[in-house]
Amino acid sequence: MALNNGFKSQDVILQGGALNNTGGCTNGTSVTVTYDKAALTFLTVTGNKTIRGVGTRGVLMSKGLWLNGDNIIVQNIHITELNRHLVWGGDAFYMQGTNGGSVPMQHIWLDHIKISHIGRQFLTTNAAGVASMTISNSDLDGNTDYSKTMVNNYIHSLSGRLPRAGSPDSVIVHIANNYYEDNSYHSMEIATGSYVLAEGNYFKHTTKPLYDGDDPDIGNSDYGSIYTESGENLCSQYLGRSCVANVLESSGRFASMNGTKALEAVKLYPVINGYATQPPQLLTVASNNFGVGTLE
Repeated sequence: MALNNGFKSQDVILQGGALNNTGGCTNGTSVTVTYDKAALTFLTVTGNKTIRGVGTRGVLMSKGLWLNGDNIIVQNIHITELNRHLVWGGDAFYMQGTNGGSVPMQHIWLDHIKISHIGRQFLTTNAAGVASMTISNSDLDGNTDYSKTMVNNYIHSLSGRLPRAGSPDSVIVHIANNYYEDNSYHSMEIATGSYVLAEGNYFKHTTKPLYDGDDPDIGNSDYGSIYTESGENLCSQYLGRSCVANVLESSGRFASMNGTKALEAVKLYPVINGYATQPPQLLTVASNNFGVGTLE
């Protein structure tokens, strides 16, 4: 376990029927597990659709969403209870692109969503993935008794891939005004092919805001490019505007890695250059502005 703190560990649903297809464990012991089969398949959402919850009643239990088309909005929805006791128990959102995974999806907006109590990943992109997506005002809740453009999100009680960015092709990511708290291992994982600008984020009690290459199981995830604004203000030179510094409170080091390469790639995107990032602030826990319930 990430903290070695007495929490129960998860068993694994075998992939392909063999113990070496567990997603990393090669010396496991076979046990019998019980799980909800519904969580292993998705509700499919095709293009040009909006799904919006009313108040706090928009809850999907034991079912994730497969977004399979362009121009999709999911707003004010809580996805929860996807076999949280099991690895490979279910993903909340899955996106592989259109046309059988050969064409990247366009214009995806996930806003005021909450994800909790799941067995695998909050958001999974595969194959062609997504060319343009915004995740905003969301609550990614990793609290469990078994123990993951990002703008204005509350990311807490997790231990890795927050997010992971990387691709054989170029991936441009803007991570701004997110609040990271009580994350026990690394947060951002920047792999080959990714170019990231991180600004205006607040890290509290986060062991490693950025993966630093100390885990051989992760491989080359330390070879991407990220600029983490901390006072150098290279943004004025590359983007024509100042970037907003990140705040670290009782947290590890968060330094740029190939920072000028990241800015060279990011500067080609006006939507990032023109974004008005706000100064990072300590989260008010009673705020209704994260996750489901209040859209204003």
